[in-house]
Amino acid sequence: SRFPLPASRFPLPASRFPLPASRFPLPASRCLHPQPHLHLFAHRPLSDIQFFRVPQTAIPEDSPAEEEDLLLISGCHDKLPMLRSGRTGDWIGTLCGHKGAVHCATLDPASCGLAVTASGDFSVRLWDAVTGSCLAILPHNHIVKGVAISPSGRRLATGGHEGLIRVWELERVLVHAVAERLRVAGHLPLEGDDVPSAGVFLSHGGDGGKGKVTVTKAIWLDDDIVCSGAADGTVKFWDVRRVAGGSLSTIKLPGSVEVRDMEIVTVQETGVTTLTVAAGSKVFFYDARAAALGNTTPLSSVDVSPTNFREEGGASLNPVHGRTFVAGGSDLWVRVYDKEAGEEKECHKGHHGPVRCVRYDPTGKTFATGSEDGTIRIWTS
Repeated sequence: SRFPLPASRFPLPASRFPLPASRFPLPASRCLHPQPHLHLFAHRPLSDIQFFRVPQTAIPEDSPAEEEDLLLISGCHDKLPMLRSGRTGDWIGTLCGHKGAVHCATLDPASCGLAVTASGDFSVRLWDAVTGSCLAILPHNHIVKGVAISPSGRRLATGGHEGLIRVWELERVLVHAVAERLRVAGHLPLEGDDVPSAGVFLSHGGDGGKGKVTVTKAIWLDDDIVCSGAADGTVKFWDVRRVAGGSLSTIKLPGSVEVRDMEIVTVQETGVTTLTVAAGSKVFFYDARAAALGNTTPLSSVDVSPTNFREEGGASLNPVHGRTFVAGGSDLWVRVYDKEAGEEKECHKGHHGPVRCVRYDPTGKTFATGSEDGTIRIWTS
């Protein structure tokens, strides 16, 4: 009841969702490993899941003082990204409009009021996370695989099969979208560009910047530095304020294996901003700020065989203590590892298809996994 986004204002009625709320399982406190405490259903294989804290400014003042609110947004091959409660898994809304698989979905971390999705239909869409309405469409020239909003909500980065990182000023994009609606309504002259252009283009080419390399992931270190992972096994840091000099630094993974997943979290107990990279059959950990300055030696790496990330999967570091991480990929199992010792601590079974994406929630108490079997499962950490 605390969550301020009313499901009834979304374009897809709750009755279309296949899992009745009454069938949600018991709270985590009544469940033991290795069973997940929530099973959430989509229609097709999952591609992305992300947790976000709801800022206190977005919570009504008369709401009861309970645990902080969390949101879970997911991308799926059924073209329908969904927004849910990160606590209960309750469905909040579905964002309808893409014509192709949604490969990445995210929220504005500063407000959670804006959702952004990247799709195989050669577009990125911006959505009002309260009403579910599409605010703007940003066309691309190929499939878009990654999208990320900077911590303050100022900038948007997109990347995919074009081999480019496009950086957009979100305020400019949204102002342009409002002006376009006014023009359509006849309140402004019918002039101006159809779509705003990206302010910065960063080429994630091969050695020397030659050739085109698919960008698989994009994430922000801060409001000015964006990090991109690519199919050639490189991770690059870019300062969007100075484009001419190229990337700040480049991490080259052993064997040039494709970067399947990346995450940047600041561990609460240590204050270290850690970059987690899943590629091949290993998970690599870097001091993100040191790596951006050129120190690309990993803090540690863990071989998670028999799991591998060649076709799908990912890894996520516990954001509270940073001592454990969760990984899932080619097999059907989800494993928790000790980051320093490299030892498997837990093995979670329940999915009926390869695991395509994993993420800890910001509290470190639970983590979510999305699978080829069309389900999201939330497990107790």
